[in-house]
Amino acid sequence: MTDQTNSPEYEATSQAHREASAAFTIVQHAYRDLDIGDDEYLAGRAIFDTTTAAFDIAFDIEANKAIEEVDAQVEDDPQLELHL
Repeated sequence: MTDQTNSPEYEATSQAHREASAAFTIVQHAYRDLDIGDDEYLAGRAIFDTTTAAFDIAFDIEANKAIEEVDAQVEDDPQLELHL
């Protein structure tokens, strides 16, 4: 089995999500401390939600690549086939 290397697109999306998550944590604390209002909180939440959706898509693409790789290996090695 080969080691899977994530695509540059996945890595960029993952990094953006980590940064948005860290920023949103700050927004959440500020909102709970009443340092910011609803509008600022909702703006921060919208950015976090958008990056989360993009990350979810990128994650699914990478996961499907891994599944396809395993499927191809199973097809190439009859000993790995599932017999019911």
